[in-house]
Amino acid sequence: MSFNRFFDQAKEAASKAKEVSLEAAQALKESGGKLAEGSKEKGQETLAFLLNELNGLIPVLRECGYSVGNLAFTIAIPPQLKVVVSQDGKGSKSLESLLIERESALSKIQVATVRGLIKAYEFDQTVAKYGYHLGDIELVLSIPPQVTMNLMSTPGQLEKMLPDTNPAG
Repeated sequence: MSFNRFFDQAKEAASKAKEVSLEAAQALKESGGKLAEGSKEKGQETLAFLLNELNGLIPVLRECGYSVGNLAFTIAIPPQLKVVVSQDGKGSKSLESLLIERESALSKIQVATVRGLIKAYEFDQTVAKYGYHLGDIELVLSIPPQVTMNLMSTPGQLEKMLPDTNPAG
């Protein structure tokens, strides 16, 4: 695959991610996720709100084979709740099928989070061609929401793709 084609795919994926981010940002605005500057009470309310959203999503993620790791809350304008999610392979459903089944029961933020995970895994085949695979995924519940994919080198694959630096003969 040429670099230009990879770059085009990355631009297309970024455009899709932007759509999901805008949907989630609107959901956060509608849900009262704004933090008034300098307001301790608003910060606490926002943290409680975001933790409640996450706690409602954890059973859904587990059903799809994901585990939730560390959390980090950043006091900022807007505030951020970072969640580390990883696949444990114990799920019985795909994210797509679960979203179809339960979308009406999930909040807008939860739907945007699941869609963000789905979008992240659309990169799996692309990064595999370059000797990597998706590791943990960091979800940031904020305005705008963010999905960070941590890439890990696939043992043996990356070495096959690199040019040989050992001159023959």
